[in-house]
Amino acid sequence: WIFNMNETFSMENLADRIFFEKSKKYFQEVTSSYYSGNYRSAIVMLWSVVIFDLVLKLQSLKNSYNDALAISLLDEVTKKQIQNPKSPDWELYLVEKVCENTNLIDYSEIEQLRFLQKQRHLSAHPVIKDDLEIYNPSKEIVKALTRSVLESVLIKPPLYTQKIIENILIDLSVNQAIFDKISDMRRYMNNKYLLRLTDNVKSQLFKSFWKMVFILDN
Repeated sequence: WIFNMNETFSMENLADRIFFEKSKKYFQEVTSSYYSGNYRSAIVMLWSVVIFDLVLKLQSLKNSYNDALAISLLDEVTKKQIQNPKSPDWELYLVEKVCENTNLIDYSEIEQLRFLQKQRHLSAHPVIKDDLEIYNPSKEIVKALTRSVLESVLIKPPLYTQKIIENILIDLSVNQAIFDKISDMRRYMNNKYLLRLTDNVKSQLFKSFWKMVFILDN
């Protein structure tokens, strides 16, 4: 989890790959706070960006593919907000449900997100320590959590439900006119999907495409 020696380039390189432009815009507040040494502010904003980006992903699945799982999760979150509008409990609930029901976040990554939430609470609430200092996360913690969030959530496309194959096929079908050559499609797939997917999801895609090409007759 340690950044390269050229830390600025490393963080910016990952940030450039954030899928949603809105998330990329809000993430700039994280990096601005981090490089200014405002680590509490960076952690608080980082958690907000995670939740915002996950909601964007679900909304994208709902709007583009009428995805039943995305619709269900958004409805559940809305109900929790209405039932207890002052409680932030729905945020971690959302993260855990996305982990349980999609391939977006795996079980090792969610532990880091739980840790981020705890750091966010410590940073956002005025908990006074015995030595009369407000909690301030270390630079190393902020750096590690920032990279974790980029890799586990922000750079990934919203196609991690069980319908990922169907969604990609629909996308390729809709955009097939722009592929004059195989190299055009290869570039499109790499930039939009493959460079952002985990090895596990890539493996699932490969098996599915292999089956369609070499095994199925229909």
